[in-house]
Amino acid sequence: MRCLNCKINIITFIDFIYKSQKVFCYRCNKKLFVINDIKIIKNEKVHILYLYSKILKKIIFDLKVNNDLKAGVNLITPFKKQLINKYKNYFIITAPSYYLSDFKRGFNHTKIIFKSLNLPVLDVCYKNKQYKQSEQSINGRRKIFDTISISYGSLITGKNILLVDDVMTTGNTLLSIKHKILKFKPKNIKLLVLSKKII
Repeated sequence: MRCLNCKINIITFIDFIYKSQKVFCYRCNKKLFVINDIKIIKNEKVHILYLYSKILKKIIFDLKVNNDLKAGVNLITPFKKQLINKYKNYFIITAPSYYLSDFKRGFNHTKIIFKSLNLPVLDVCYKNKQYKQSEQSINGRRKIFDTISISYGSLITGKNILLVDDVMTTGNTLLSIKHKILKFKPKNIKLLVLSKKII
């Protein structure tokens, strides 16, 4: 196994014997800011795994632009057992990318990141127009609500829903999705993000 960031070999004989869950070398791991806790964002509980950093930015870029699927899947490996136990009866709804972005890429990067949880995914959420949040101001990010639509909402009814995203900045995306799916009466809704940006 190689470090997801610097690509040096990180598995020693001891790691192999004990089936280590390491995905970063010691040096890169020191530069990561693991949160793995529930934080309150805009009065909502959000499970955040990491604080957004240069290392995560690089790995997410490699996943989205260079199709490094292995790096994407392995990002949550250190938390995998805990997350599977915590969310075992949940259905995932991912924060959507614009469909042309997913078509060009050949996949939805957020689905790849959370794929190893082996939870069923409900493809009910989509962006109805091109809207790149990374290009928006903080105020501009509030317009995300109008770009998100729900189809086949009846699939949500009575289910435990886990809304997931790769990077949370203001929280507007997941909160918009949550607001839109509430009318379909899910049993429960929880929010999980790979990383949180500090603004």
